[in-house]
Amino acid sequence: MYGLQEKEDLITSNLGRGTFAATFFLARLAALGMDAMRMEDL
Repeated sequence: MYGLQEKEDLITSNLGRGTFAATFFLARLAALGMDAMRMEDL
């Protein structure tokens, strides 16, 4: 998965708190097939 090694419980915990690294966010955008995102959409 895009070279990231994340354990499910860590992902669940981070999403629950609403905190995660930018690399995690960018990898998820890539997994969704998104190559761009507008700042006002955040």
